[in-house]
Amino acid sequence: MVGEIRDSDTAKTAIQASITGHLVLSSFHANSTSTAFSRMIDMIGVNPIFSSAIRLVIAQRLVRRLVDATKEEYEPDEATRRFVKKVLEGIPESVEHPDLDTFKLWKPVESDDAPFGYKGRIVIMEQMVVTEAIQKYIRGDVEDIHPESIEKTAKEGGMLTLEQVGVLAALRGETTLDEISRVI
Repeated sequence: MVGEIRDSDTAKTAIQASITGHLVLSSFHANSTSTAFSRMIDMIGVNPIFSSAIRLVIAQRLVRRLVDATKEEYEPDEATRRFVKKVLEGIPESVEHPDLDTFKLWKPVESDDAPFGYKGRIVIMEQMVVTEAIQKYIRGDVEDIHPESIEKTAKEGGMLTLEQVGVLAALRGETTLDEISRVI
C-alpha cells in the first residue's frame, strides 16, 4: 500500500513494485481517470516497461443519497431530457437504463429525519481498465496524451464517465441531477 502519490519518485517506486509482481494500491488526486492517467504519464514519462504495471484507475465522488421514503417523483422538462440524452449518448447497450424518452426523476422532500431530503451518501465511480489501447499512451505509441483523447479511447472500450454514472444513479432515484451537477 502506497499513500498518496505526489511526486515522480513515489510514482516510479510504486510502478517498480508493481512490475515485480506486487499488488500496489495508491491514491492520486485528479478530477477523472483520464486526468489521473495523463498526470501520471507527465510524472513518470513515457516508458514501455511501465505499460503493464497499471491495470485499473478509479475516480470517485460521494453524493448525497435521497431518502427513499420521502423522495418525490416528477416529470423532467424538455431541456433536462435533452441533457440526460446527451450525457448518456454512446453508452454501451449492456448498461441498464430506462427509456430516455419517458424517464422520470426524483427530488428531495424534507422530513424531520432528513431536513434536506437526503440521508447518507453513495459513491459515483469511474473505472478505467487499462486495456491495450490505453497502454499505448504509456508506451509512447500515441502522441496526443491529453485527458480528452485518453477518455475518448477509454469510452470506446466501454468506460462510463463520472457524469454518466451519476446521471444513471439519478435515473434510478438514488440521488438528483442537481446533486450530480454540484459534485461533478
